[in-house]
Amino acid sequence: MKKSRNNIFIKILFIIFVVINVLLTTSQIETMETGVVEKYDKKKKHGVIVRDSDDREIFFHKDDLIDEVTSLDRVKFEVKQGSKGFYAIKIRREAQPM
Repeated sequence: MKKSRNNIFIKILFIIFVVINVLLTTSQIETMETGVVEKYDKKKKHGVIVRDSDDREIFFHKDDLIDEVTSLDRVKFEVKQGSKGFYAIKIRREAQPM
């Protein structure tokens, strides 16, 4: 009887672990945001985007660019949290209206 209870307890702990892991993983899913490149310094290889959602500035590094950008380009990007705060990744220039 005691062995059966231990097996049930282990199964319950495993299920709890899986559920918590799924919840933590899904909360980290990145969503696409839009904004405007405020400034980009090619020599220093970084820049700043102003988010459309809240007009806050977000840092980006050249390595996170998918398309080449210049100041005032409209872009789509994902936001990731790093050790120094949030930064933009997977940055794509939006098609300009004709």
